[in-house]
Amino acid sequence: MSIQNAINFFEAYTDDEKLRTYLGMLKSPQKVRSFLEEMDMGFYDEELEEAYNLLLLRCNDEADHNVLTQVKVSYIELITEGLNY
Repeated sequence: MSIQNAINFFEAYTDDEKLRTYLGMLKSPQKVRSFLEEMDMGFYDEELEEAYNLLLLRCNDEADHNVLTQVKVSYIELITEGLNY
């Protein structure tokens, strides 16, 4: 697992509506994590935080920052038991 995988996740989640939809349909945090590992985007929560902080430095404006923050929040919701519907 790596910070680069987490960066790749941020980029893919931002750009790929099908990925967002599919992840939202998974019924457990373990399924989300397993799927991401299968897609070579496995990472630890700490790596997500590090990737988030690195990507913040690249933000050009508040809109970029907001998108980045929303991706992070969405991931947290996906891996938090009981929030997946």
